[in-house]
Amino acid sequence: SPTVVPDGGSGAQPNVVASLVICSRDRCDVLARCLSALETGSLPPEWEVVIVNNGSRDHTVDVIEEFRARVSFRVISVNEPLPGLSRARNRGMAASSGRIIAFTDDDCYVTPGYAAHLVAAFDEPRLGYLTGKVQQYDPRFARTAINERSEPYELRPYGYVRTGRVLGANMAFRREVLEAIGGFDLEFGSGARFPAEDCDAAARASAAGWAGRYVPEV
Repeated sequence: SPTVVPDGGSGAQPNVVASLVICSRDRCDVLARCLSALETGSLPPEWEVVIVNNGSRDHTVDVIEEFRARVSFRVISVNEPLPGLSRARNRGMAASSGRIIAFTDDDCYVTPGYAAHLVAAFDEPRLGYLTGKVQQYDPRFARTAINERSEPYELRPYGYVRTGRVLGANMAFRREVLEAIGGFDLEFGSGARFPAEDCDAAARASAAGWAGRYVPEV
């Protein structure tokens, strides 16, 4: 059932396999299109969606409430008043209950098959995190922050994770991995001093001995 989490975590939900965290700040129109894509059967009922309102001053709250009223799967709405993508992602992680925590951006559209391929990839016990294909939706915009490779590649434990190998628009971690590395570093990400909070989290997971993978089917 839809859930609002104003301050604390969501609590354990043993039937939730994975949580999809979406953070947004003052982009209600963009967020509305992102959420609309989730209504087309992209997510199975054992998933939940965690939407983090990162101190928006527009109609983001209304967009979230309208979305919650339309869907039958579990939706968690949380507020993080202090700006910063890493801070917002950590807030979403704290409110989530899935054993897998996935992330996408508010200007992305999840495609059918995404959820099944993502969960199947984590059947490999040594896999701690993954990143998936990010395709350009509108050719009018610059081809930045995309990865349209058709072949998978490995991110080895204790290896160097180059910028661009893991994209925050499409990445997922085992909960235990994110908890072990302390979540996202607040010095990184949009609204902070440095970019590449996605690469930083993957690098710390790698340094902790976890393998990563690019899975183009996701």
